[in-house]
Amino acid sequence: MSGDQWRHVPRWMWVLGICWMVLWGVGMLIKGVFARKAPSPVEMPANLGNHPWILQRLERLSSDSPLTFAVVGDTKSFGTFESILRRLQAMNLDFIVNLGDFVHRPTPEDHQHFIHEMSKELKPQGPPMLLIPGNHDVDPSTFPISAFEDHYGPSRFAFQCAGNLFIGLNNAVPKRKGGFDNFHFLENVLKSRRESVKRVFVLAHKPLIYPGRKARSGKTNRWMKLFRRYKVDYVVASHLHRYSRSRVGNTVLLISGGGGGTLDREAPGAFHHAVILRIHGDTVQEDILAFPSRSKWTERLEYFAREKRIPLSPWSPKEKDGIQRNAFLPGS
Repeated sequence: MSGDQWRHVPRWMWVLGICWMVLWGVGMLIKGVFARKAPSPVEMPANLGNHPWILQRLERLSSDSPLTFAVVGDTKSFGTFESILRRLQAMNLDFIVNLGDFVHRPTPEDHQHFIHEMSKELKPQGPPMLLIPGNHDVDPSTFPISAFEDHYGPSRFAFQCAGNLFIGLNNAVPKRKGGFDNFHFLENVLKSRRESVKRVFVLAHKPLIYPGRKARSGKTNRWMKLFRRYKVDYVVASHLHRYSRSRVGNTVLLISGGGGGTLDREAPGAFHHAVILRIHGDTVQEDILAFPSRSKWTERLEYFAREKRIPLSPWSPKEKDGIQRNAFLPGS
């Protein structure tokens, strides 16, 4: 273009072009700073995952003492889950169950970022954190189940702890895409171990029965019959970004999907939270801990710099801290 042609370019186009150049420059600067600070691969925290030594440690807990554990799901965030985890570690917990979707994308880079963050947040002498794989954590092509198990141990597990049976499922990947047959896995574990324990807790990422869904499908009805036959006490899941508690027969269906990810604002129970379960004698007490959203620019920038992306929209609505305590007797 000649000098005269440049002078006829509208002012708004000049402004837009300058703004774009400034934003691009700032983005490159941020990426360069955090890319230089990006850590090399770190060692896996000894109390993270479903490794045999972690499950064996839990199996050695005495059945004479009360058992206290926390469940929290859909924890991918930039500060909210970290604040939840710090609060949980300050409590006298025996273990924590992360119900899945703890990384943003199922890639080796995202899992390395998660491990790096947990190496900073998990206290070496603190409670172990078990991991249930979510649909954001595994993918047949980018991070298959075999990669999950290489990092964190078995993606399905069962262990007995203080007279209770805990069964972790992997329903993040549909069976038709290479996922597991969770129904028969659960059935076989229950068949061999149910009579030797007082209670059964089933842990999964996606709900086995969605809240409010009646036995209209054969799949839902099959799960209900299995829970009734083996007297399953709790089925705990996340995936839905909210809190929900319902019951099918004598089985409690607990949804805890408010661990830091984007909330389902259109649904009731949409708040950031964790659930504490305390088992003592014949009583199971559920404590709901509510947390505010905490989005940290530094954590966003560090993550997106590694991903070679530019972060947008760091703000999210605030909630108030709070705690709700409820004690439930079997059959209530």
